[in-house]
Amino acid sequence: MRGNWAAGAILQPKKEPMRTHPWFTVKKVHPHVVAIAEFLHDEKVISYLLLGKKQAYLIDTGMGRANIASVVKQITHLPVFVLLTHSHWDHSGGVSLFLSVYVFDHPWEQQQLHTTYPKKRLYLLKDKQLLLDGDLAIQVLHTPGHTPGSVCYYVPKYHLLFTGDTLYPGPLYAHLPESDVSSYIQSLLRLETLTKDSLVQVFPGHNCMTASSALIHEAYTGFSALLQGRLAVSRVIRHTKVYTLDTLSIVISI
Repeated sequence: MRGNWAAGAILQPKKEPMRTHPWFTVKKVHPHVVAIAEFLHDEKVISYLLLGKKQAYLIDTGMGRANIASVVKQITHLPVFVLLTHSHWDHSGGVSLFLSVYVFDHPWEQQQLHTTYPKKRLYLLKDKQLLLDGDLAIQVLHTPGHTPGSVCYYVPKYHLLFTGDTLYPGPLYAHLPESDVSSYIQSLLRLETLTKDSLVQVFPGHNCMTASSALIHEAYTGFSALLQGRLAVSRVIRHTKVYTLDTLSIVISI
């Protein structure tokens, strides 16, 4: 459960008034971004509504415990396209509520959705693909590691990076059957390179609505130290090892 983690304090955005909902916590975190969080569940998963000029993009659909589509309709009347960061249940639980869903073109990601979502309404994304809405461009960044088809979405104009489960403060899951530690570090290196030329604002998939790009550096250096044998195990839980850093931890299989 990502909400119960032993790493350092969660990075918090500046305090602003929050809109209340029986299940969702809704907050405008950027002039073009509204966060829709499920903080009442231990997973503390967060979806994001990115508002363009002609259409809106919902990055992940949450757990499906409540109707996220009704919340989206209260925020915007623009046509909404769903962009999944990956196909795990806590990020794709609400896909059936939407007509257009995009996921990375990888068999594992598609297979997870075929039992819950019509194949004919599923659109496949490629690495480095650009989704254009006027002068707003969303770049697809393939970041495998957590799952083989995990992606991040980057908006160059505003330096916004939506990281899903690739990066967030808390335990990063690299221990699942579909996870791969070597791919994970390469993905973090890609994000680390991205931040060298700009001040990137990170929108994580769990635990907090915004974080600084310092979180990318912490994750990358942590994974690097782990693979080089320079990171000590903090604890062993069942069939996993946990390596604790400052604001996140790394979970791998034994």
